[in-house]
Amino acid sequence: LTNNTAATSTALQSSVNPSDFNQSVTFTATVTSTAGIPTGLVQFKDNGANLGSAVAMNSSGVAIFTTSTLAIGTHPITADYAGDGNFLPSSGTIAGGQVVKSQLSINDVSLAEGNAGTTNFSFTVTLSQASTVTAKVDFATSDGTAKAGSDYVATSGTLTFNPGDTQKTVTVQVNGDTLNEPDETFFVTLTNPVNSTITRAQATGTIKNDDGPPSLSINDVTQLEGNSGTTNFNFIVTLSVASGQTVTVNYATADGTATVADNDYQAASGTLTFNPGETQKTITVKVNGDTKAEPDENFFVNLSNPVNAPISDNQGLGTILSDDTPLVQFSASSYTVLESGLHATITVNRLGDLSKPATVDYATTDPSGLNNCSQVTGNASQRCDYAISVGTLRFAANESSKIIFVPIVNDVYVEGPEFFTITLSNPVGAELGAIPSARVNITDDDNGGAINPITDDAFFIRQLYIDFLDREPDPAGLQGWLDILHNTNGQCKLPTDCDRIAVALGFVRSPEFQDRGYFIFRFYTTALGRNPNYNEFIPDMARISGFLNSQELEANKSAFVDQFMSRQEFKNLYDSTLNDPAGYVDKLLKTVGQPNHPGRDGWVVGLTNGTLSRAQVLRQMIESTEIYTKFYNQALIVMQYFGFLRRDPDAAYQGWVDLFNHSDDYRILVNGFINSPEYPTRFGP
Repeated sequence: LTNNTAATSTALQSSVNPSDFNQSVTFTATVTSTAGIPTGLVQFKDNGANLGSAVAMNSSGVAIFTTSTLAIGTHPITADYAGDGNFLPSSGTIAGGQVVKSQLSINDVSLAEGNAGTTNFSFTVTLSQASTVTAKVDFATSDGTAKAGSDYVATSGTLTFNPGDTQKTVTVQVNGDTLNEPDETFFVTLTNPVNSTITRAQATGTIKNDDGPPSLSINDVTQLEGNSGTTNFNFIVTLSVASGQTVTVNYATADGTATVADNDYQAASGTLTFNPGETQKTITVKVNGDTKAEPDENFFVNLSNPVNAPISDNQGLGTILSDDTPLVQFSASSYTVLESGLHATITVNRLGDLSKPATVDYATTDPSGLNNCSQVTGNASQRCDYAISVGTLRFAANESSKIIFVPIVNDVYVEGPEFFTITLSNPVGAELGAIPSARVNITDDDNGGAINPITDDAFFIRQLYIDFLDREPDPAGLQGWLDILHNTNGQCKLPTDCDRIAVALGFVRSPEFQDRGYFIFRFYTTALGRNPNYNEFIPDMARISGFLNSQELEANKSAFVDQFMSRQEFKNLYDSTLNDPAGYVDKLLKTVGQPNHPGRDGWVVGLTNGTLSRAQVLRQMIESTEIYTKFYNQALIVMQYFGFLRRDPDAAYQGWVDLFNHSDDYRILVNGFINSPEYPTRFGP
C-alpha cells in the first residue's frame, strides 16, 4: 500500500510573552510540509482546553487566534493542526508557556510636613489583579528637591504579594520643621518585579510647606439679579493673617453659564494691594437685572500672580439667582420614535427660579377621530398608533425636568410617517415657555404582508394594559398573564380558565381598573345621570393611571374630583345648592336613583357642620357599596367598547344590557368584542 499523506510541522508563536493581565495576545500557528502548503483547521488550546473554535488556515498555511482573557499564571498553549486528506496532523507549543502577569503601580502622596516630629507618607503599591503565585518587587527612595536625612528618612526593601494580595504599603517618614520653604519632593521607585510587570514605577512624595507667609483666598457670592439696573456682587479677598510685607494679587472675571456677551454681568479686572497689617479687600462685580426667565447662572472671579503670599483659593463663584417667573416647556419642538420603539420619550424642562414647586398639565391630541386604522392620512390615531396620554407633571422645588412616556402601538399597516401632538396647559407656579407644544413623529417600519400582531400573546396582553389600565405592563405582570394564558404552572382546571377571554376579563375586573377606571365611570353615572362618552372617559382615566404610589394616586384622584366639579355641566346641576346641604345631597341621590341611600343623613350633617366638603360627599357617595354595585355591569359593558374598540357604544349596547338583565355570563360579553371583526383591524388587516 502507498501512503499518500505527507508529514507536517506546526510552529507556534506569541505576539508578546510575557503579557500583562487583560492585554491582547495574538498566537500565530504556521503549518509547513515539504509536500506543499497544508490546508484545514488549527485548534488553539490552553492546557488542553479549546480556546474558542478551530481556525481555518490562510493560503500560506497560517492560522491566527487573538485573546485578552487569559488568567494570571503560566499557560501551556498548543496549536493542533487537524490534518486533511493530503497532510498529517501536527502540533506546536510555546516554549515555557504563555506567561500572564499582573501589573504593579504606586500612587503619589502629598501631605503637610508638620512642625515637629515625623509625618508618615504612606504610598500604596497596587497589584492590578490578585495572582495565584507570589509576586515581589523592590522599592527605594531617592531625592528630588527634598533631601534624605534632613527632609525625610531614606528607606528601601522588598514587597511580597502572597497569592490573593492586591495592596502593600511603603511608609516614608518625613521630618517636620518650622522652616519657610517651597514645597519639596522625593521619589519612591519600584524595580526588579517578580511574577509581575510595572506600569507605574515611580511615585512622587510632595512635602507641603505649612509655614511662612499667609495665604490668599476669595469667597463665593450668591444673590438675586434684580429686574433692572445693576446689583453689586461684592467678593471678599482675604489674607489668612496680616503680613509685614506688601502683598499684591491680580483678579479678573470669567464667564461661566453667565456671559458678558449675553449682558448678564459686567467684566472687571485689576490688582489688589494689601499694605502691611491689612487682611481684606473687596472686588465689586456689577450684575445686570432683567425680567427674562432663565436658570440660575454663574460667573467666576479668578486670582492670579500673587506676590509675597500664595493663593489657597484662587476662584470665587458668583451665582446669579433668577428671580423671574419660571417657565415650563418641551425640550424640543419635535420628537421622533420608531413604530417598534414601544414608547416616545418626551422631556419637559422648567427654567428660571426653581425654588418653589410647580405643576403643568399635558395631553396628546390628533385629528383622526374614528377613522379606520388602515386609512393613510399622515395623522397618527390614538385608537391605532399610540395611547392617549393625559396628566399633570408635578415639579418639586429645585426639580428642573420631567419625562413623559407615550406608548406606541406597533401595527402592521403600511401607512408611512405619522404624527400626533402633545401640548402643555394650565401651569401653576410657572408660565408656558417658548415650546408649549411638540410634534411626535412615528416612523413606519412595515412593508406589507405581516401577520396581524394581535395574534401574538405578548402583544395582546400589552394592549390590554394600554387599553384598560392606560399604562405599559410591568415585567412581572406581563409574565404572570402569559403564564396564565399558557397554563405554565398548571393552575387552570378548565381550558376556559386560561384562554384570552379569561385574561381580558381579568383586566376589567382587576383591582387596579376598579380603583381607577371604574372610579372615573361612577362620577358620570352618579353626578350627571349618564354614561361617560369615550372622549370624556379616556382622558379622565389617564389622569389617575400609570405607575403611581398611594400618595400620588390620592393626589391625582383629589385633583380629578375638583376638576370634575368645576365643569359646566356639573355646575349647572348643582350650583343652586351651594348653600343648601340637604338639597345638594338629595339632588345627587335623585340623579343616581338612590333616594333612600343609608348614607344620606350623615352627608347632610357633615356638610351642615363643616366636617365634610361637597367634594368629599360626592366621593364618599360614588365609593359606597350601593353605587359600586349598581353600575358594575353597566360599566363592564361600556368598557368593552372603550377598551377593545376605542369608541362610544353603538345600537348593540342595549342588547348587551338586556342580556345582562337575565344572565351574568361575562365570557359571552368579552368574547363578543375580542373576537369581533372590528377589534383586530385596529392593528392590521
